[in-house]
Amino acid sequence: MPLPSLLEKKLRRLSARPSGGEAFPPSERETIVISIASERLGQAFDEAKKQLSSTSGDVRVIAHGATLERAWPEWIRSEKRLAVTEPGALTHEPIENATRAIQDELHAWLERTFAGRATDALYASARARFLETPIVTYPIAQALAEAFAGAAFVSLDAANHTDTGGWDPDLFRSVLERAGCRVELPFARPAHAKAWPARVALKGAIALGGATVKLRAKPSALLGGVSSVRALARLARGRRIPVGDGLAIDLAPHLWPLLSLATLDVLRGPLPRPATSERTPNASKAPLRAREGAKNVLFLNRHGHPDLVGDGVFRDRLFQEELLDVGRRLAALHPDLSFRWRPDPATVDEAIAHGRAFFPEAELSRGRALAEDTKWADVIVASWSSDLSEALTANVPLVLQARSEMIGLPILATFSDEQLFFTTDEGVRNVAAAIARKNAS
Repeated sequence: MPLPSLLEKKLRRLSARPSGGEAFPPSERETIVISIASERLGQAFDEAKKQLSSTSGDVRVIAHGATLERAWPEWIRSEKRLAVTEPGALTHEPIENATRAIQDELHAWLERTFAGRATDALYASARARFLETPIVTYPIAQALAEAFAGAAFVSLDAANHTDTGGWDPDLFRSVLERAGCRVELPFARPAHAKAWPARVALKGAIALGGATVKLRAKPSALLGGVSSVRALARLARGRRIPVGDGLAIDLAPHLWPLLSLATLDVLRGPLPRPATSERTPNASKAPLRAREGAKNVLFLNRHGHPDLVGDGVFRDRLFQEELLDVGRRLAALHPDLSFRWRPDPATVDEAIAHGRAFFPEAELSRGRALAEDTKWADVIVASWSSDLSEALTANVPLVLQARSEMIGLPILATFSDEQLFFTTDEGVRNVAAAIARKNAS
């Protein structure tokens, strides 16, 4: 059965063979080392080396940053049987489409359990909380099953549930084994479990025909006898939730975040109106000064935001380097350019220190209004962040570092290929072209 066209296109673009040559389609019966949720890229390369010594077939590493040359150990370039792939290549349709069956089943279950107008509000909470982990895991596992049917997988990913998604290794295994794959999960139990008391953890056991929802404590102990406790109590009586495609998800006992007191207010009355707040002055309202050519290049990024730094690991370090290296190489090519780096205001100290040491040519912008920095800029180079919407109104060329999972999807439809990059080489080429166009205008 042919692969979806965008999945095949992304796997070709976001795969590499460090020794040279084609990395996709895969060879028959590959061994694939996975590190998607764990961010164990170095460990994934070590495991790949171990697998290469014990098998005569090809080995592939699928991990964030695996295709970036700055991440490669010395031995990798001479190993002809090794290929690497970015996990984002597996995201070939919007997650809303890829998980529609799962989400429809959840919505239907909420309709049966909480009749009336509360259902939509509760669905938003449930989708973002206890069902977020399978919503993230299922489409990735399904894409792997389609692209690498029959392969042997060694996954370094443990069960977790975080603000940025999470991972369900048992769901991962179930989907792949149905496609004839062999799956090893040496880290199924997290070595450093992170506590998320206000979110729902998933145990991830997969069974046919449904799953039982249980509560760790009595509803009255959790919610103090509010009027909708009866509705919550119904959940504790063995409700079973089917999830599309013949699978079901066994939910952990921590269901109570679904019905926090704030959410329960929705059951008793209309939705509250959001509080109004003063808007930040928009960069588009700042007067533009006349210039002769491009002189100032502004870098915006979010790689060091606390949401992206877990268990003391600066997970996006490689991608911050890939972004800032565009500036370093442009500084060598164009000594007349000035550079300013504006990390997200919440960026952790480790990421700030790393960026300053890596790109000392750039002035660090802290404490300024974003409008002031965008007014200064002739060209903006940005990663995906909340600052992007305001930067787009600055009336200057903008080149965006695309996350691999976004490439080819509608979320980037408003950007041309010349406005996007994934690797430093692509970024230098596209930013230099933007500067040239600015100078010619």
